Amino acid sequence: MEQSFGVYLAKVLRYHNLSQKQAAMLLHISPQSLNNYILDKRLPDMNTMRHIIKYFHIDANHLFYETKDLEFSQLGFDELELLNLYRQLDEKHKHYVIAVIKNIPL
Repeated sequence: MEQSFGVYLAKVLRYHNLSQKQAAMLLHISPQSLNNYILDKRLPDMNTMRHIIKYFHIDANHLFYETKDLEFSQLGFDELELLNLYRQLDEKHKHYVIAVIKNIPL
Protein backbone atom coordinates (compact mmCIF):
# COMPACT_ATOMS: atom_id res chain seq x y z
CA MET A 1 0.00 0.00 0.00
CA GLU A 2 1.30 3.41 -0.94
CA GLN A 3 1.92 5.82 1.91
CA SER A 4 1.42 9.55 1.81
CA PHE A 5 4.18 12.13 1.82
CA GLY A 6 3.07 13.23 5.30
CA VAL A 7 3.37 9.73 6.74
CA TYR A 8 6.81 9.33 5.18
CA LEU A 9 7.97 12.73 6.46
CA ALA A 10 6.76 11.92 9.98
CA LYS A 11 8.78 8.68 9.85
CA VAL A 12 11.87 10.61 8.78
CA LEU A 13 11.49 12.99 11.73
CA ARG A 14 10.97 10.12 14.18
CA TYR A 15 13.98 8.31 12.76
CA HIS A 16 16.15 11.37 13.36
CA ASN A 17 14.51 11.97 16.75
CA LEU A 18 13.46 15.47 15.71
CA SER A 19 10.48 17.43 16.90
CA GLN A 20 8.46 19.28 14.29
CA LYS A 21 9.78 22.53 15.73
CA GLN A 22 13.41 21.39 15.36
CA ALA A 23 12.84 20.12 11.82
CA ALA A 24 11.07 23.32 10.79
CA MET A 25 14.00 25.35 12.11
CA LEU A 26 16.51 23.21 10.19
CA LEU A 27 14.46 23.47 7.00
CA HIS A 28 13.84 27.22 7.40
CA ILE A 29 10.07 26.81 7.21
CA SER A 30 7.35 27.57 9.72
CA PRO A 31 6.28 24.83 12.13
CA GLN A 32 2.73 25.30 10.78
CA SER A 33 3.88 24.58 7.22
CA LEU A 34 5.68 21.45 8.36
CA ASN A 35 2.62 20.35 10.31
CA ASN A 36 0.47 20.83 7.20
CA TYR A 37 2.86 18.61 5.22
CA ILE A 38 2.80 15.89 7.89
CA LEU A 39 -0.99 16.00 8.12
CA ASP A 40 -1.22 15.88 4.31
CA LYS A 41 -3.13 19.16 4.24
CA ARG A 42 -0.58 20.60 1.80
CA LEU A 43 2.41 19.47 -0.20
CA PRO A 44 5.60 21.50 -0.18
CA ASP A 45 6.51 23.47 -3.28
CA MET A 46 9.25 22.00 -5.45
CA ASN A 47 12.06 24.03 -3.86
CA THR A 48 11.01 23.01 -0.35
CA MET A 49 10.65 19.39 -1.48
CA ARG A 50 14.20 19.46 -2.87
CA HIS A 51 15.45 20.98 0.38
CA ILE A 52 13.76 18.23 2.45
CA ILE A 53 15.20 15.51 0.20
CA LYS A 54 18.68 17.02 0.32
CA TYR A 55 18.69 17.87 4.02
CA PHE A 56 17.58 14.44 5.20
CA HIS A 57 19.42 12.52 2.47
CA ILE A 58 16.19 10.92 1.30
CA ASP A 59 15.99 8.82 -1.83
CA ALA A 60 13.36 10.64 -3.90
CA ASN A 61 12.14 7.28 -5.19
CA HIS A 62 10.75 6.61 -1.72
CA LEU A 63 8.61 9.69 -2.02
CA PHE A 64 7.30 9.21 -5.53
CA TYR A 65 7.23 5.44 -5.96
CA GLU A 66 6.11 2.63 -3.72
CA THR A 67 9.11 0.83 -2.24
CA LYS A 68 9.45 -1.96 0.29
CA ASP A 69 12.16 -0.56 2.50
CA LEU A 70 12.60 2.88 3.98
CA GLU A 71 16.23 3.83 4.04
CA PHE A 72 17.18 6.89 6.01
CA SER A 73 20.51 8.51 6.60
CA GLN A 74 22.21 7.33 9.78
CA LEU A 75 22.98 10.93 10.72
CA GLY A 76 21.60 12.46 13.90
CA PHE A 77 20.33 16.01 14.45
CA ASP A 78 23.74 17.54 15.22
CA GLU A 79 25.41 15.72 12.34
CA LEU A 80 22.73 16.85 9.89
CA GLU A 81 23.11 20.42 11.06
CA LEU A 82 26.91 20.32 10.74
CA LEU A 83 26.79 18.71 7.32
CA ASN A 84 24.34 21.24 5.97
CA LEU A 85 26.25 24.20 7.41
CA TYR A 86 29.46 22.80 5.90
CA ARG A 87 27.79 22.49 2.49
CA GLN A 88 26.96 26.20 2.57
CA LEU A 89 30.61 27.21 2.95
CA ASP A 90 32.86 28.24 0.09
CA GLU A 91 35.91 26.06 -0.64
CA LYS A 92 38.31 28.23 1.38
CA HIS A 93 36.18 27.94 4.52
CA LYS A 94 35.61 24.21 3.99
CA HIS A 95 39.38 23.67 4.03
CA TYR A 96 39.64 25.81 7.17
CA VAL A 97 36.95 23.80 8.96
CA ILE A 98 38.64 20.52 8.05
CA ALA A 99 42.00 21.82 9.32
CA VAL A 100 40.45 22.93 12.61
CA ILE A 101 38.69 19.60 13.14
CA LYS A 102 41.85 17.63 12.38
CA ASN A 103 43.67 19.57 15.12
CA ILE A 104 41.10 18.85 17.83
CA PRO A 105 42.57 16.31 20.26
CA LEU A 106 40.38 13.21 20.46
